Amino acid sequence: MTLNKPEEAASEIQLVRKPFFIRIILAVVLITCLIAAGRITGAHQYFTPERVQDLVHNAGFWGYVLFIIVFSLGELFHIFGLIFVAAGVYAFGKFTGLILGIVGGTIAVCVSFLVMRTVGGRAFTRIDKPWVVRMLQRLDAHPIRTVAILRLVFIMYPSLNYILALTSIRFRDYMIGSAIGLVIPISVFVIFFDWLVALLI
Repeated sequence: MTLNKPEEAASEIQLVRKPFFIRIILAVVLITCLIAAGRITGAHQYFTPERVQDLVHNAGFWGYVLFIIVFSLGELFHIFGLIFVAAGVYAFGKFTGLILGIVGGTIAVCVSFLVMRTVGGRAFTRIDKPWVVRMLQRLDAHPIRTVAILRLVFIMYPSLNYILALTSIRFRDYMIGSAIGLVIPISVFVIFFDWLVALLI
């Protein structure tokens, strides 16, 4: 039995859309599982500045590596990134904490990006909604600047990592834009760290 042209076209569209929907579903499942894992394991309560400080402070050189690993895991579990910057300041002092905050923050958001890109691919590029197309066009036109501006506003908000991973942006542009965009908010946080701690306590 042969298919006529409309039926063949519809069949091809279904074959194209199937992987797209699978990737979207997998991305949603991954995000849900990561958030749930953070809640169920109590990671949100465990990853406090004081506990992270205790974990990395006495580890010598490996404390820096451990800090970045813990930072990246926390970002995956949707834990507020500035908690780890605060831990870095507690453990290593303001100057080293600032450097580690920027480097660790950049690596952490890149890890989240790569995990989601692996699972979800560039799924948003398959959506033909006008507002999605316009958003992707702006992102494609000025990827580094766009990511840098988004970081100024959302800093290390985990959902931003996931959304950008599903777009057409190249990893290199994402990484550079994130590194540039994180400098100002993390620097401001570290500079006013003592005042913020006193205010919160």
